[in-house]
Amino acid sequence: MRWLLPTYGLVPSPELSKAAGLARIPIDDEHTSGFSYTFNPDKPLSADELDILERGVRFPPELDRCVLRLKDGYPIDTWRRGVTEETIT
Repeated sequence: MRWLLPTYGLVPSPELSKAAGLARIPIDDEHTSGFSYTFNPDKPLSADELDILERGVRFPPELDRCVLRLKDGYPIDTWRRGVTEETIT
């Protein structure tokens, strides 16, 4: 990913061969608001491309709440795809 300062990023997309990216807008010291965008500078997006976007294939990702445990048993709460608990050795 390439970030364009201060808050925009360009993201490659295997599902769509068009231009896409993310934007993050600071709300305060601890929160941001974000959105993704996709466009084709040469022509309107096709019905298939719009369907991919409406199904949410790119964003947000489908993640499950997960607890990672370090060797010493210390738990780390996070989000991962298809994993609910894992021990890191």
